[in-house]
Order: sequence, then C-alpha cells, then structure tokens
Amino acid sequence: MQDHADADALYFQNSALYPIHYEFVSTHLSGDPLPVVPHWPSSTPPSITAPSGASPSAR
Repeated sequence: MQDHADADALYFQNSALYPIHYEFVSTHLSGDPLPVVPHWPSSTPPSITAPSGASPSAR
C-alpha cells in the first residue's frame, strides 16, 4: 500500500496475517508522527471506498 500521510512510503503486507489492509495500517502505521488509525471493531468490517477523485469500477 502507499501511505500518503508518510511521504508516499510504499508498504507490502502479509495478506495471510492481515487479510484486511486496515488491520495492518492500524497496527503498524498509526501514531507518532503519523495520524492515529483506530482499531476496527472485529464484528463490523471496514467499508471499502475508492480514493477521492477515482471513478467506481463497473459492475
């Protein structure tokens, strides 16, 4: 993933350990000096959204 809050740093995550990128981000890329990313409640998956300005894919 590309971290826009950290000078566009590029990260590769273990998708077996972190199937949802949000879990990786909130665990490893959150807090001092980066913005805090709260842990997501396990009972509700995060919604997936397109970056601002991106057009949604055809279904």
